[in-house]
Amino acid sequence: MGAEYMKWTDDLSVNVKELDEQHRKLIDMINILYNSIKEATDRHAMVLLLVGLANYAASHFADEEKYMSLFNYSGQELHKNEHGAFKDKVLEFKDKFESGKASISEEVMVFLQDWLARHITGTDKKYTQVFNANGLS
Repeated sequence: MGAEYMKWTDDLSVNVKELDEQHRKLIDMINILYNSIKEATDRHAMVLLLVGLANYAASHFADEEKYMSLFNYSGQELHKNEHGAFKDKVLEFKDKFESGKASISEEVMVFLQDWLARHITGTDKKYTQVFNANGLS
């Protein structure tokens, strides 16, 4: 697969198999995007990778938010706001790349890696107890 820019570690687990698998897939997609930059993949292909990552993230966020609503998770509003901010930032990156005003750079990769790691360990882990208590593991 190429170099690992971001690595899955057990401390990223939210103790919910379905969501852990989705987080792993997001990490894989970040690594694919990173390798496409290193290999100087053409601009259109990189934009498609970024769009794919954004779409998968949106689907994952919808799954998390479905469970938050189902289990009346008290932190869901703040959590949804974080998801929205991420989606907005990725779309902003995509628009800049498509218009030729920016390239997919280390800055983008650092944002993706840092945001995902901080979000999982700082925000997602807060729902683990509620999700597990409601039979989701």
